[in-house]
Amino acid sequence: MHLGKEKVLHGAQIYIDEYEKVNLTNTQFYIINTIQKLYPDKDVF
Repeated sequence: MHLGKEKVLHGAQIYIDEYEKVNLTNTQFYIINTIQKLYPDKDVF
C-alpha cells in the first residue's frame, strides 16, 4: 500500500543544524500557532 500514490501531497520540513541555538519549545509553539491561524476550522489536536 502506498499512502500518497497518485495524490498531490503538501508539507513542510525543517532542518536544524545547530540544536544548541534553537529553542525547540518556542519553535513548536510558533508552528502550532501558525497552523491554527491558517486553518481556524480544523482541530490541531
